[in-house]
Amino acid sequence: MVPYYMQLFVPTKPVEVPDDAVVRALSTMVEHGWFAKPVTFVVQRRALRSGFFEREEQMETSSLDELSGLLGRWKSIDVGILATTTTECALTATPLGRFTRGTWSALTEPATIAFQFSRRTKLVSTSGYDVEADLIASDAAELTPYGYVCARPVKRGLFVHPDTLETIAVPGAGCANSWCAVTLYDWVSPRMPAKGLDLGSTPLIELLSKLFSSPIAQGCRWE
Repeated sequence: MVPYYMQLFVPTKPVEVPDDAVVRALSTMVEHGWFAKPVTFVVQRRALRSGFFEREEQMETSSLDELSGLLGRWKSIDVGILATTTTECALTATPLGRFTRGTWSALTEPATIAFQFSRRTKLVSTSGYDVEADLIASDAAELTPYGYVCARPVKRGLFVHPDTLETIAVPGAGCANSWCAVTLYDWVSPRMPAKGLDLGSTPLIELLSKLFSSPIAQGCRWE
């Protein structure tokens, strides 16, 4: 397994999400106890350079009012929650664990977790393939790296299963102007299914489906 794992949640159609809906969704997650308290709201302003939205500024706050104000000012933005969790993670459908010497075992201590809503002024790639993966030529030819502007709309996203290294094509997950992600660090990951990448918990998928007014496709990134 890998030291850094990101579960991606991509609406299957481009959408405009109102700022207040984002704030309500984050507030709901905190109020429902999906994270250990205290939580920190992290906001990153992004600017387009050479086809990629680079981070220009980052702020941390505990105030939802301040968070709302930044969403209104900045158009390309990452906004989310940084906190801790245990194996009883409300965001994933399977328990969290850590790989040690090649063996996965359930967490016995809190781990850092981040939830992030991303918004861009252009469609960007949400394919999360690993550049070291042995992709077939027809797949590699259509890939735009994660986060880079899509030259044209791409309907399917390409991802690599971190255990089997299987290339998985996910309809509706190729490009987006808004999407969400759950990020885990330090060799922590959900228990991976043998096939597929649908690891979001039912409550989280229901919340995101309402937020985006769209079905949600799932994929992953890892390093």
